[in-house]
Amino acid sequence: MSHELPKTRDGAPRAFFGRRSGKKLHGGQQAVFDATLPNLEIKLAGPLDPRSLFPMPTG
Repeated sequence: MSHELPKTRDGAPRAFFGRRSGKKLHGGQQAVFDATLPNLEIKLAGPLDPRSLFPMPTG
């Protein structure tokens, strides 16, 4: 398994500090994720208008 360094915009390797991927979710975390995510889905029928999702607060 080879790990390549991330690249800069010009393709040169650059240093990376930190984790590149997280650990797997535990069973309870995965269950909450699986139950909650479908309720947060935004189904698009066309272009997204953020104002329709987040109307301006009143008052």
